[in-house]
Amino acid sequence: MSTDAQLAQENVMRALERNSTAGERVLIAADTGTDLEIRNLLESAAAEHGLQVEVVAPAPADMPNAEPAPETADALERCDLVMLVTSVPISHTRAVRRAVEHGARIMAMDGITIDMLATGGGAADYAAMHELALVLEELWNEAAHVRVTSGLGMHFEADVTGRKSWRWDGYTFSADWYDLTGCALPDGEVGIAPLEGSANGTVIWDTSAHSLGLLREPVELIVEDGWVVDVKGGEQAREFADRLASLDDPASYYCPAEIAIGINEAARITGSMREDKKALGTVHIATGTNGDIGGTIEARTHIDGVIRRPSLWMDGRPIIEDGQLLVTA
Repeated sequence: MSTDAQLAQENVMRALERNSTAGERVLIAADTGTDLEIRNLLESAAAEHGLQVEVVAPAPADMPNAEPAPETADALERCDLVMLVTSVPISHTRAVRRAVEHGARIMAMDGITIDMLATGGGAADYAAMHELALVLEELWNEAAHVRVTSGLGMHFEADVTGRKSWRWDGYTFSADWYDLTGCALPDGEVGIAPLEGSANGTVIWDTSAHSLGLLREPVELIVEDGWVVDVKGGEQAREFADRLASLDDPASYYCPAEIAIGINEAARITGSMREDKKALGTVHIATGTNGDIGGTIEARTHIDGVIRRPSLWMDGRPIIEDGQLLVTA
């Protein structure tokens, strides 16, 4: 085993120790696009931790967070812990929500690589991250208004009055209103689902986005009363707009499904949403489904896009300034 693979397995073991108990059933939900080395590493770590392991690996979904095949959905419901290691994310699906209703916990790992686990966001100080997450969770829960800007001209605001925040910080998060009980690896975000219809302004993804990878030029979303009414930019913006149109699903135009703050100081910008959106001081804003994370929208997809150097205010208080997180644990 290479040095990186050894480090990766050690970090997976630490994650399993935080979030599972020997004897539990774990499903490694992969697809045919998942790196076989990753699958083998997870199986080895889970077995070493004393878990009962099952693996499924169908063809990848054709769109981020599209519903998986029935046989995968059935397998999700049989386990205590589901390690979602698909090459295309499926965490924001009704199938995963039903698995949680049946008692499963989720560990989202779609798009994971050995490098991320060994020396990237998977190698972070998760105990320290947890303390920071608790502070941001409280700030979100007390806030009524959020505003996000960037140097590229983004100016966006929304109402979050009464909405509750989630924290994905490497330790299983659970709440009676939240349908994605679990964590992620790499982890490191604290977010909220704004009130439907309250958002207005311009969202400018400038870093990466689900299904688009690293952005060669910004993707600009014009949002009116919580809905994307126009998409501007170059070739990738047109690709994103075409994908939304192909769904024939008005709810997929909802924005923001979530606004989340990255808190992982070890996470890097690589073009993979698994790591990019966790990077410290970033913000990611999503379109589509949020019924599983405190909102009411049910769409055929959920697509995150990252802003690398945002500024963010809660009720006029600066929380991030030009990509620098101003809050400490």
